[in-house]
Amino acid sequence: MFYTVVSPLFNHCAIYDIGPDYLVMEYIEGTPLKGPLPLADALRYATEIAEALETAHGRGIIHRDLKPGNILVTAAGIKLLDFGLAKALEQSAAAEDATVTQTQAGTVLGTAAYMSPEQAQGKPLDARSDIFAFGAVLYEMLSGRRAFGQDSTVAAMAAILQKEPEPCDAPGDVAQIIARCLRKAPADR
Repeated sequence: MFYTVVSPLFNHCAIYDIGPDYLVMEYIEGTPLKGPLPLADALRYATEIAEALETAHGRGIIHRDLKPGNILVTAAGIKLLDFGLAKALEQSAAAEDATVTQTQAGTVLGTAAYMSPEQAQGKPLDARSDIFAFGAVLYEMLSGRRAFGQDSTVAAMAAILQKEPEPCDAPGDVAQIIARCLRKAPADR
């Protein structure tokens, strides 16, 4: 069976088959995103990542595991990979925003250093959770270090819930974008 979850034209990998315990994606040649990067490169990549997220969110999908290791730099630009934890958004008449219906309440999935506070707490998620992860990725692209780079998963999650990252060396407008993406409350992102 052939599935395309998101079009590869929009900086996403194509998904060809989905099974109960597997996912078949296109092979993409490239290198994982790694910082620090020159400002111009970081902003170009950030724009492509934001466009890819906008496309996925517009199609009702949140990634839930956005991190540098799931972003490839290719000759054609950025490709988002590993939609293995992606979840379809559901819109209810009573809800103002689309949110993810959890399989099991309190389940925490993803990579700790890039999780939004609501994801780290096992709360319902929406596209703003990916925006938090995007801010953490942009921070790392510019600084070369994780925004919440603690020594353990528990320490990283605690830092995400309780601390602000050290300022990164970014121009004022870019620093404001990063700070807004990394706000604790989804409504403030």
